[in-house]
Amino acid sequence: MAAALHHQFSPSSPELFYCRTNGIKAVLIRETGECGAVPDPHSLEICRQLHASRPELAVFVVAPDAPPDLRIALLNAGADDVLNEPIGEPELEARLRALARRCALLHAPPNLRIGDIELDLARGRVFRHGHLIAIPAKEFLLLRFLAQTPDTVFSRAALLLEVWGYRSCFTRTVDVHIAMLRQRIEDNPHKPRYIQTVRGRGYRLTMPVEPQGADGAV
Repeated sequence: MAAALHHQFSPSSPELFYCRTNGIKAVLIRETGECGAVPDPHSLEICRQLHASRPELAVFVVAPDAPPDLRIALLNAGADDVLNEPIGEPELEARLRALARRCALLHAPPNLRIGDIELDLARGRVFRHGHLIAIPAKEFLLLRFLAQTPDTVFSRAALLLEVWGYRSCFTRTVDVHIAMLRQRIEDNPHKPRYIQTVRGRGYRLTMPVEPQGADGAV
């Protein structure tokens, strides 16, 4: 895929290449300035225009061996990142995922509450029934990811990619962390209310429904 991305660009002008992953739309611009530390004015203008008119777009500039002055000029013009050429699909996806995580944190409320579980996103803490519980960093990241999109089913491979940041056919590590997380937040880990297994598909975090009384009150 690296060659396909590389050949999307014309050698004579900074054509745009659009892509999207994990809800983040991005545009790649090929920097064509011939002088090492001087950016192409056209690239700078595209960065400024996109930053002003399309703030939802992530703007990446692809430049071969860009020196610091060139990177600074492009970033100041509105680029979100400056990448070395050629750029491969795995690196591009990883950078887009990282940007998506940062955007989610910037726009997320300071706390997330699901049932009697509360996540303090800023400090990486979890409360159950109002009491702080000890939780390792990776388990917190897993719980946070599931809590940000409740009732959404994620495969083990998707969780491994989004939380651990890599692809692998060995997804047992996800099962182990889910089991440990259930031990911390579930009243009965063997009959979980929150983190549910969807057979053949993966896991989801569900908002528990409290039983209603005879008068319909919760």
